[in-house]
Amino acid sequence: MNADATILAFDRGGTKCHALLVRGDGQALGWGAGEGPGLSGRSEKALLMAARGALAHHVPKSVAVISISRCRKPVLNLGIPIRSTSEVSESEAAFALAGQSCGLIVLSGTGSFVYGKTSAGRELHLDGAGPVLGDTGSAYFIGLMALRAAAKSDWHPRFHTTLQNRLYAFYGLADFSDLIAFSLKPMDRSVIAAFARVVNEEATAGDPIAGRILISAADDIADILHVVIDRLEINRESYTMIGIGSVIMHSSIYWTRLCEQAKRFAPLLTPMRPPHPPVLGAALISLRREQGPNYDQAAAMLLATYKEIMMK
Repeated sequence: MNADATILAFDRGGTKCHALLVRGDGQALGWGAGEGPGLSGRSEKALLMAARGALAHHVPKSVAVISISRCRKPVLNLGIPIRSTSEVSESEAAFALAGQSCGLIVLSGTGSFVYGKTSAGRELHLDGAGPVLGDTGSAYFIGLMALRAAAKSDWHPRFHTTLQNRLYAFYGLADFSDLIAFSLKPMDRSVIAAFARVVNEEATAGDPIAGRILISAADDIADILHVVIDRLEINRESYTMIGIGSVIMHSSIYWTRLCEQAKRFAPLLTPMRPPHPPVLGAALISLRREQGPNYDQAAAMLLATYKEIMMK
C-alpha cells in the first residue's frame, strides 16, 4: 500500500457507530460518529452518519473498508470506490489495541461476552447471546435492573432510589403508568442500554441501589470470566485481561469490582483498559495487513494523529 492509499474503518456498537479514515502511512484523516436517541449503532442510518463525518473533509480516490460488523452495502451507497472489504471480531480489534495476540477479552457494552485465547491457540467464547438469553452484566442488563428498581422505588423506604426521577426525566415519563407503557413497547435493546450511564452517575453520587446494580452486574460477568478461565485451564497462568465496551470504559465502580473478583480466581491476570477507541483496533489490523514491514511506523503515526482528528 502506498502512503496515499486510505482505509475506512468502522466500529458498529449497540448505541453508536464510529468511522475512522486513515491514510496508508497511518495519518488519521477523518472521524465520524453515528449516534442519537433510540438509534442503533448497527443501523444503516448510524453507519451513514459516521461515514459522512469521516469523509467530510477528505474524499479519497478509493478505500479499503474494514469493519467490526458487516457494512459493505451502505458504504457502496456513498459512491466510494472500494479496493477491498474485510471484517474483524471485537476480540481481534481489542487484541490489536492492546498489542497482544492472546489473553482474555471481557466486553460489557450494549451486549456482553467473555473470550479467551491461550498462547497455545485454544479459544473459548461465552455469552453474546442477546438480551433474552444472555448479555450478562451488560449495559442492557444494567438498564433493565434500573427500570425494575425505579418501578418499586415507592413501595417502601428501603426501595427508594434516585434512579426513579432520573429515569422519568431520561425517557420523558410522567408517572408509573407511563413507565409500564414504556416497558411494553417494542424497542431496540440500545434504548434500555443507554440508561446504564445514568446508573453509573447515581452510583457514583452515592445511591445504594444504583451501586448494587453495578456490583451485581460486575459479579455476574466475573462468573462467566471464571468459567472461561477454568475451561481453558489458565487459572495460574499470566495473561492480560482486556476490558472493553462502554460500561467497562466509563464505570470505575464496575471495572474495580470485576478486577477484584478476577484476582480471586486468577491472581496472575494483568487487567487493562485500552486507552484508544475500538475502531482504532480495526484500522491497526488493516494497516498491519497492507503495510507489512512498515507497520510499526504506520501504527505510531496513527496513534499520534487520531486524537486531533476526533476533536475537530
